[in-house]
Amino acid sequence: IKVQQGRESELKKCINCLRCFETLMSLNAQGLPLECKSIKSFIVPEGVKRLEELTFCECENLKSITLPSTLEYIGAWAIMDCAIESITLPESLSSIDLSALGHNKALKDVYVSWKEPITDLDHPFNNSFSSPGEPYPATLHVPNGTKHLYEQAPVWKNFQNIVEDISTDISTDIPTISTDD
Repeated sequence: IKVQQGRESELKKCINCLRCFETLMSLNAQGLPLECKSIKSFIVPEGVKRLEELTFCECENLKSITLPSTLEYIGAWAIMDCAIESITLPESLSSIDLSALGHNKALKDVYVSWKEPITDLDHPFNNSFSSPGEPYPATLHVPNGTKHLYEQAPVWKNFQNIVEDISTDISTDIPTISTDD
């Protein structure tokens, strides 16, 4: 892990402690990618709203990352050059910057639960799959009944396979019948 000179002790205190995620991010906010070759999976804690640029850039053995339901933004190159095979983008996410998920050649499945595709995107999958203009070979998993929206939306329409296989919570739409005795 590359860290600003003089701050190594801060990193040593928190590398094995998820509670110190904010400390890691503050170190990263100085523009220092973690570049940790030993991280294979990571759970971003609930409550985190932003993954700043370069956060997990070049963590080349990172195969699994769990994003919290509170995440709103993924910065440029945040999860770039990793070995991510599958990723679920939380419903709270509203903005994804340039190449945020770029160069993830192993990426096979992207799961989204938005009823309408988000549009605040800046080529988040650059060079993950293919040359510009070619369809992404990964499968995009979308909520039932929304495939047609994703097939027309910028970025999302570039996925070669779009599959409707995500159920949305419809418990509030279920009519109830009451009887008076």
